[in-house]
Amino acid sequence: MRSRLQKFIRAIIFSMPVIAILVTIFVPRSDKDKPFIKKDYLYTKKPTQATTTFYALGDWGTASKHQKIVAQILRNDLQNLKSVDSAPFVLGLGDNVYPDGLPDKQFNDAQVTTMLNKRFGQAYHNTKYEDEAIVFHVVPGNHDYHQTNGRLHEETTAEYMFDGKNDSPVFKSYPIHHNKIADSNNQAEHQALKEKNLEEISLPQSVVETQELLIIALDTPLYLKLYSQGKTSIIKQHWEYLRKKMQQSSAKWKLLFGHHPIKSYGNHAGFRSLREWTWTGTRDKIPYFLRPVTFLWFTSLSIIGEYVIHSISPYKQDLRHPSYHKFAIDLRKIIKENNVDFYIAGHDHNLQFIELQKKSFQVISGSAGKLNSVSHGKETIFSQEIPGFVRFDLQNNKMFVNFFAVDIENIKTKVTTFCIEKDQE
Repeated sequence: MRSRLQKFIRAIIFSMPVIAILVTIFVPRSDKDKPFIKKDYLYTKKPTQATTTFYALGDWGTASKHQKIVAQILRNDLQNLKSVDSAPFVLGLGDNVYPDGLPDKQFNDAQVTTMLNKRFGQAYHNTKYEDEAIVFHVVPGNHDYHQTNGRLHEETTAEYMFDGKNDSPVFKSYPIHHNKIADSNNQAEHQALKEKNLEEISLPQSVVETQELLIIALDTPLYLKLYSQGKTSIIKQHWEYLRKKMQQSSAKWKLLFGHHPIKSYGNHAGFRSLREWTWTGTRDKIPYFLRPVTFLWFTSLSIIGEYVIHSISPYKQDLRHPSYHKFAIDLRKIIKENNVDFYIAGHDHNLQFIELQKKSFQVISGSAGKLNSVSHGKETIFSQEIPGFVRFDLQNNKMFVNFFAVDIENIKTKVTTFCIEKDQE
C-alpha cells in the first residue's frame, strides 16, 4: 500500500514539468507590452466637438503611486478639454477602498475619514473643469462590502467630506433610494440607513436622465449576494424596476454601469499570464539562484490550483461561479431586450472593449489603481494590461470611446479612440 502511494506521488511530481511545458506553448499571451486592437470601430481622425463628456475609472482605492499618476492624467485631460454643453463627470466603478472597504464605525469617524482621504481625497484633490469641482458618481465594488455597514459611509461620510469645497471633488454614492430618509449626510441619515434593508433601497438608480443620454447605476456586489442566496423574488423586483426605468426613457443613448463585468478576458474570467502563475506568492521568497529549478514546479502547482481546485469550488467573484454566471446571463438578457448601448464595469484590473452583440458593448475600466493581466477573444475590440481609464465623448449620433493607457514611470499617455455610430432616426 505504501509503495503504491509513493509511486502515485512520484508520478504526479514528474508529470508536472510536462504540464508546465504544454501550458507555456498553449496559454494565450497577455496583452501587456502591446495592446490588442481590432480595426472595427477604430477612429483615427480628429474627433468632432462633443456635447457631453464623461470618464469611467474603476478599482482605484489603493492610495498608491499608480492611483495618483492616473489621477494626475485625468486632471490634465480635464484642463485641456474643449468646451462642452454640460460639465463633464466621472463614473466610479467600485472597489473604492482596498483591501476591506470602510469599517463599521459611526458617521464621520476618524478612522473612516483617514481612509477616505488617503484613497480618494488626496488622489483627486483639485480635479476640476473650468474651475468647477468634478462630480464622481460612484458605485460599490465587492471590496467595499467586506465590512458590515461600511458601504453606507460612501453614502454619508464620503458625501459629507467631498462636497466640492476647498478644492475637493464631489462624491455621490449610488444606488441608494432614501425612502423618506433625508439625504442630509450626517449621523441621523447614517443611522437611519443602517436600520433599513439594503436589498430594498439599492434598486437601480439614474445618474443622468435626458433626451440624449440615460445612465443607470447598479449595485452588482449586492446582486451576486442575492443570487448566491437564491433570493429570486428580490432579484426579480430589481430587474423589473430596471426594465421599467429603461422603457420609460426616450433617450437616444442608454448606458448601465456597475462593478462586475458580464464578459471578460481577465483574471476573473480565468485568464492568468505565465508571469502571474510563476512569479507571485511564496516564489518571491525563493533565492534567485534556485528560481530556474522551481519554475516548472510552481507553474504546475498553480495550474492545478486554477483548473482543478477552482473548477470544483470556484471563487465567488469569478465569472465561472454559478451565482455570478447566472447574474451575467440575466443582465445580458436585459441589455439585449432594452437596446442598451454600453455596460461599463471594472473588477478586472485592465482595459477592455468587448462587443456583446451587434451595437451593444461592454467597457472594462478597472486599472485606475491596480493592474493584472488580460488576453482577448473573438468579441474583443481592444484590450491591454496597463494603468488607465476611459473617456466617453458624445456627439449626437456618435459616441467616441477613448482608452487612456498611462505609462506610470514616465508619466506619458497613449490614447486609442473608437467611434460607435447610431443610425440617424
